[in-house]
Amino acid sequence: MPPKKKIRGAKLSPVKETEDSTPTTSAESPTVVHPVESTVHDETEFDRLTISGGAQATQQAPDKVVQSFQTAFQAKTNIPENTAHACRLLLTAINRINKTKNPDARWAFFNELDIRLCMMIEDTTVLECRHRVLRVVCRFACAVLKDADDMCVLDFLYDDFVSKWALSTDTGARAFMATIIGFIFESGIALKKEPSDFTIFDLNYAGKLYTTLRNLALDKNTVRIAAIRAFATIQGESIPHDFKEAVVESPKEILLLSFRDVSWDCRLTAVEVFVPTTSDHVRYLAQIALSDKSLKVRELAIKSFGKLPMSASEAPMKLNLVYKCLTDHDRTIRDAVKKHVIDVWLSALTTHYLMFKEHLKQQMEGDPDVIEVTHTGEKIELESGYTKKQLGYIHAASCLMIYFGNLCDKEVYTQVRLIMMSAFESVRQMYNIKHEPMEWFGGAVFADIAPNDLLFVRGSCEQVLERHKYDIEKLANHVFFWRLTVEFIIENARDKTDRQLGIDRIVPDVVKMVVLVYKCVDLFQSMEKSGNVGDWPMFRVRQTAIIQSLLMIIRHKEKDPCGEKAWIDLLTDVYFTISNPKTLVDTVTQDLAVVKYGETMIAEIAAGISDMMKRASCGDETLRDETVFIGSATAPEVTPEQRDYLVEIMNYELPLIHAALKADTVRELDAILRTKYQTLIKPHMTSENVEYRLFAIECVGIIGTFDFDFIENELVEIWRSFDEQPMDIKCSIVTILGDLSIHYNNVDIVSDRIRKLQTERIQQKSSVTGFLCDIILTNKADLEFSEVVIKSVEVLAKMLLNLETNPDDLKWQKSLIALMSVTNFAADDSFKAVIRSLVTAFLKFFAAKWENQMLVAKSFKQFFIEWDTNPTLIDKVGPNADIYNRLKRNAELFAILTRHSALSKKETRLPVHVNLLRDALTEVLSNQESAASNYYCEILHWIEFDSIPKDELRRFVDEIDELVLIYAEGDSKGRLSHLKKFQKRLHKETGTKEVEEEIDIVKQEVESPEYESAVPPSAKRIARKLMKNTPARRNIAQDIDETIDAPSMSRPQRQPLESRSHLKRTTRRP
Repeated sequence: MPPKKKIRGAKLSPVKETEDSTPTTSAESPTVVHPVESTVHDETEFDRLTISGGAQATQQAPDKVVQSFQTAFQAKTNIPENTAHACRLLLTAINRINKTKNPDARWAFFNELDIRLCMMIEDTTVLECRHRVLRVVCRFACAVLKDADDMCVLDFLYDDFVSKWALSTDTGARAFMATIIGFIFESGIALKKEPSDFTIFDLNYAGKLYTTLRNLALDKNTVRIAAIRAFATIQGESIPHDFKEAVVESPKEILLLSFRDVSWDCRLTAVEVFVPTTSDHVRYLAQIALSDKSLKVRELAIKSFGKLPMSASEAPMKLNLVYKCLTDHDRTIRDAVKKHVIDVWLSALTTHYLMFKEHLKQQMEGDPDVIEVTHTGEKIELESGYTKKQLGYIHAASCLMIYFGNLCDKEVYTQVRLIMMSAFESVRQMYNIKHEPMEWFGGAVFADIAPNDLLFVRGSCEQVLERHKYDIEKLANHVFFWRLTVEFIIENARDKTDRQLGIDRIVPDVVKMVVLVYKCVDLFQSMEKSGNVGDWPMFRVRQTAIIQSLLMIIRHKEKDPCGEKAWIDLLTDVYFTISNPKTLVDTVTQDLAVVKYGETMIAEIAAGISDMMKRASCGDETLRDETVFIGSATAPEVTPEQRDYLVEIMNYELPLIHAALKADTVRELDAILRTKYQTLIKPHMTSENVEYRLFAIECVGIIGTFDFDFIENELVEIWRSFDEQPMDIKCSIVTILGDLSIHYNNVDIVSDRIRKLQTERIQQKSSVTGFLCDIILTNKADLEFSEVVIKSVEVLAKMLLNLETNPDDLKWQKSLIALMSVTNFAADDSFKAVIRSLVTAFLKFFAAKWENQMLVAKSFKQFFIEWDTNPTLIDKVGPNADIYNRLKRNAELFAILTRHSALSKKETRLPVHVNLLRDALTEVLSNQESAASNYYCEILHWIEFDSIPKDELRRFVDEIDELVLIYAEGDSKGRLSHLKKFQKRLHKETGTKEVEEEIDIVKQEVESPEYESAVPPSAKRIARKLMKNTPARRNIAQDIDETIDAPSMSRPQRQPLESRSHLKRTTRRP
């Protein structure tokens, strides 16, 4: 128990100043404590009073102390001036007491201090005001030690106050002790004598404080919050080696452990006060921002992450965090990362850019010989009366894009593109034109870019190309940024006119753009000939990306007849240039199919290749130069033999045909395509060149959508050679099987057509779905957790969404089981993230159809039978995994997916939860030992009563009562608990049986004469009571996300006690 509060005696008579009082000389007094934080001495009432010998002075001393305390704590605000003033008053009082050595005054001082502190603990006023008093006392105690080398106040605080109140039964009092310890550490660090010292007081005293604080960190969550804040005050201090208490477990480690606290408000406080100092700390903070269960904790972690310097962590980690937050299902997280991270980064980069421009301006003003000129050498002179002021927002966005690294990588570009669209939205808001047309945005961007700035814009294209002609990396970055700016205008334009006006602001006319492309080609050729290419593979990738991005910009530009002709000639030159990368060929094919060839694409390709072969046969050497467009002079030279060169031209026709088929320009299998199939596509199906073999196999799959019988034999060979193919081709085969099944709206078309050949694989795999399920659930080392597994998950999900499914068909049940099982497998984080993202997105759409919900309900029992009988599934989970909790989480997911509230309001059929509930009660009653019966009990809490008619619910009343009686006689206490809770809910919902509190209410009403005709509580009142125990309905998408990614959410799960600390746990929560 804490010490009892000392009661102040009767108020003493006021003290009057006496003329005969003589002050004590400095020689007779001990060292005087000088006021802190101020060199000005404030004359107070206590200063004018003299405490000297005599009975009257002895009686007056306690009253003077009381008056001094009252004056010191009159301020109610927590500003530094008031804190310093109160501390000076207390120091003046202790100085006078030390001078006179009056024991009564000293006793009165500490008694009043004790009373004041006890009042702060027992008071109920504003918490900040009470904390101000505690901070003043702690600062005063350390100041006494600093100036007088006296530990009396500090000893009093710990020995007579903190150590005793820390054992109090009052939670608030223990929390205040943690706060006081934090203030003592804070004041001790602020007033330490030497920078190398830990605090002003010795380590023995610090050790006592630290031990007490460590014990308070094991207390209830309210106390832990105060302890976490106290630890935060010393997290940045270097721990001395002889400070044993902190060496064993440093404050930083305790704060990191608090990130895993069972209480969300403790985690929130830890995130708020934690200051990352290493890359590992930043990574922990990013994990909290991505994976914490509490939305408030995640939002605060994102805010803390945005406050860090951009150099505090690596760019890939930042990219991953921002991208995942921008794609989060919760709008709060998406808005938080935009406001607290992207906007903050843009503001910082803008400030840095403007400071840089100001520095350059000062240099030019300081040196009259330095003038600003254009790329042609003309001096830049501003118009009379006009001073152009750059805002720098678009430059900040450019720096942000460049910061994230190589955009030539497809995955990085996808992530950066999404981030930049949000960044452009912020830039648009910074320009104060958020609600204006895109023409205004294009004009603002154009006005913010000076003539000598290195950004592509209308009028500065040639200058930027000239400045970066020997740095292809910077050139690629600027072209990427130009392309993203154009795409942002296209996506946010109000109409076609607004889009074209916005593009015209930053993109020149088509003829100039075509000339720019040819200049880039000439630049690449000169760099290749000079050998100044650096890393050759990356050089090829970047030059391809530059040309492709410029073509994408021209695609969206409005074209006049002259520009249209130049555009077509450019596309034709690119298309029939040998050895162009496939990505560039695909881009050009899409444009040529629109502006020139259309459905005659295959014929034009055949004619163009034939013309090239004729010219090559006649000895036209111009085609031999692979650098006609973006080829390489430094690449291995082609063989001089004419035949080999003709073969190369003929092989180049295959990527062109493949691109044309992918662009959906072919509608039927005509004579030309048949000929090319026999002479070009079919021979390359067994080519040693993996890339050409991939093109040929994909061409077979696309042609199969025109005429399945025509490619039947080749499809058999493709399926038969699946195990021998490399990973890219395996993924293509899986895609072909799924696309053919969806195209013909028949999942069995492939297996039925080729089953007549009686191949070994077809006998084992009865259908395409079975083939895909075996890939997903395989344990082969070369396939497990590989790209083909991800592709199989994607294809199987597309088939389930696009084909008609029969809920009673075993193959569809096994397909759904495979997709839901794969989320339980143990794998690396990247594989898990992709798989869970795919499955989550699939389930959100799949649950919106009544037939699909029926398939989910029918698959429940088969799911747990499969997990009970298939040892491969258990092996793929991992040796240390909790199988029961993972399967229970899947059971909850089955119930979430079958909610009737997820369907359209026009759906009138019986809710699927009725079938699921009927199956559950039947299985639990008839087959108690089955694998599914235990998990059926787990989902009873998730049954959605609001959507089920009352008549249907009443049919289950007798059955659930019978089950409760049967299990009451057995040993299965867990199932009995679930059944009883469900029985109580069911009785409340149907009104068939009152619970005890309702019976008491009725009895009280009947006892009164005026309520003799009273009836039991209405169903409406019962429903209101039921709402207290029924889980709140939430968005199904959020429930799917949390059920797949988070631990079990079931209500019967025992919640951890509030007193259970994060520091006592020996294992992580699942």
